[in-house]
Formats: sequence, C-alpha cells, structure tokens
Amino acid sequence: MELSTVALCWRDEVACCFTSFRFLEPLDPPARARQFAKCIESFSTLQLYCVIVDEQILDWQPCRAAPPAGTAYRIEIGLYPAAPLNARAGISTLRITVPGPKPESAKIFTAAPAQLSHPDWKILEKEIMPYLRLPNGLPVSPKPDAERIQRTRLVEIAEQYRPQPGRPPVDAAISATIRRLDEARSLLTRAQRAKQSIEYELTRVENASSQLAYLQTLHKLEQSVWLKLQLADQLADACDGEQQPAEVFALIIDKTRYLPAISRPLPPAWLNVPPQDFANPDRWQQIGQLKNRFAITSERSFRRLIAHLKSLGLRTLPAQQDGRVRLFYRPDADRFPEMLAKKSPQHVQQSDAQAQPLTISADQLTEIWQAINQLQSQQHEIIEKINQLSLRIPATAGS
Repeated sequence: MELSTVALCWRDEVACCFTSFRFLEPLDPPARARQFAKCIESFSTLQLYCVIVDEQILDWQPCRAAPPAGTAYRIEIGLYPAAPLNARAGISTLRITVPGPKPESAKIFTAAPAQLSHPDWKILEKEIMPYLRLPNGLPVSPKPDAERIQRTRLVEIAEQYRPQPGRPPVDAAISATIRRLDEARSLLTRAQRAKQSIEYELTRVENASSQLAYLQTLHKLEQSVWLKLQLADQLADACDGEQQPAEVFALIIDKTRYLPAISRPLPPAWLNVPPQDFANPDRWQQIGQLKNRFAITSERSFRRLIAHLKSLGLRTLPAQQDGRVRLFYRPDADRFPEMLAKKSPQHVQQSDAQAQPLTISADQLTEIWQAINQLQSQQHEIIEKINQLSLRIPATAGS
C-alpha cells in the first residue's frame, strides 16, 4: 500500500502559505490530487497557484487573482481515525484545512450542530474523506455523520505564527522541522547515555529527517513555479505599453500594498495626516522607489539623498506587513523639489521634469529576471547544503 501526498500552495497579496493531505488512490493519484485541489479551492478566497503531488508539479491554472488578505485565517476540521487515538503509536486526528475561507464556508463548517446535510459537507464526504490517511495508512473512522467529527473551528493564526511577507510558503515548516529534529536527536542522545530504550526516540529522528527532506524538495518545486509566475506577470506588465518608466519597474518588483505601522495617539509629526490615509495603501510608497524617481544608481548616493531629505523634513514609517520596509507619505513627495532647492548635495541632482523617463524593454526585463533566477538558485543550493550539514552535526546532551 503506497500513500500519496498532495501539497497546495496559496497566496494573498501579502503572503503565501501551504496545506497538505496524505491520501490513498492506487489507480490515479494525480487525478485524485486535482479533485482535492478543486474541492478546497471552492471553499477559499485565496489564489491556489501551485499543486504538487508526490513531489511532481501538477499542471494547474489559478482560477482567481490573489486577494488583499486571507492567509491569517483558516478552517480546521478534525476527524477521528479508524482506531483509538494513540500519539505514541502514530494514531492522531486527521485534519482537513481550508486557508483563507470564504465567509459562507466558515459559517457552514463551524456551525453547531454540524450542518452535515449541506452540499459543502457532502462534497467533503465524497471527494476527500474516503481517501484521507494517516502516515500508517489508517483511514477516517467509518462511524456515521457527526460521530467521526472531533472538532470544527475557524482559527485566526497568532501574529507571530502567520505567513510572513516575502517568505516562501514552506519556510516556516522547514524551520519548525529542523527544531523538532534537533530536539529528537537530543532526546535520543540522552536515552543512549542512560542506556534506555531508544526505539521511540529513533523513530522520531527518522520521521523528522524524512519530513525535512520532503519539505526541502517541496520548497524547491514551489519556488520553480513561483519564479515562472512572477516572470510571466512582469513580462505581461512590461509589454502592456511600448515604453515603461523606470518607476513602473519598481512597482513590478514588489506589488505588495503596504500600510504604515503607527502608534496611538498619533505622534505630533503625523497630526496633519487625515486618519483615513493610514488605512489607504495608495497614499504610501516604499522609500526604495525614490531611487527611480531621482534616477540614482549608486547605493551610497541614495543613502546620502535620504539622509538629506530627512534633515529637511522627510517622514517615514515602518510597514505593518514587514518592519524592514520603510514607507513615506505620497503627498509629501510634492514637496521634494522644494526640499532639495533649499540645500542639495552636489552629487545628487533631481531629474529634469522635462527629461524623457527611463525605459526598460521586455528583453531587458527577461535578462534581469534570468540573472535573479540564477542568484536565487545559488541561494537555494547554499541553504540546502547548510541544512544537510546540520543533519550531520550530532546534538549534544545539553541541547
């Protein structure tokens, strides 16, 4: 009996996440994986952009654009297995997870008592429940209706555990698995030194090692799909017009709609900004995009420009989605010429308003992203080698 695994990669405009299912379908695993994906996608607001079954990328076309948000919420449906729960024997709850659920789906699946006659429940019972398996092959309990449902709930993920902007969907799972592997190795070492039975600890090490290898493969496959999607989007944007200003290229690089993080009550420096503007991403821009506005190529010159503008009154705030990203208030940009006219460094000159904007062609954009792709591939190889080396380093008893 060979089990299959399907991983579904989702995104909103800010972050990415993934869910996975282990299932049994001896005849056509890819076809069953596709049914899993269609079923869960119908309950979610997120964009499903990648489906991977048994470490193979499934041909998949997203049916919707990425929504502004959603990855912070999910529906969890826990199902009893066909044997009594026993964590040490690997018998645990089987889970169906719906990330970024539609409001109507959240209402249906979390209703008490469960509305098992609803068509959405019938879809789960037909398309997913009969095929779900635990790693040891156990299926969902054959008990009827609500007797096999352990729990249903809508979860708001704690902020520190939410998918992070700019991070791959598998990133957090890999980090957690490495920590679990280190802990299992430490317990195994202690058991060996105490001359105790090591069967349970050894199984934990093997399971964590296998999971880490799977996640690293999943990460590599997902990134190959992600880079292709990003390149396709960017080429499409570049070809929308015959010419694209350089500042448009900056928007292509990162389309996240950032909002500022600001304390309450408002600091005195921000009292002249209408309160509603702090919730409007169109009123804010990343400070890095000023490079294109002033046609600056030198990083050193750019830093000196920003320091000069700040000395003249430029205001910035960190982004809510990523504190490393600094934002400035767009209406302030209208005052930049006035600021620089007061006192401008000789090596920093604002572009002439009548000058032709910098342009970038589709061919140039392709070359840029091919280079970025190569750099990211090299980075992934380095990360993978580091992870492999970490597996060879024995845990100490005190770790």
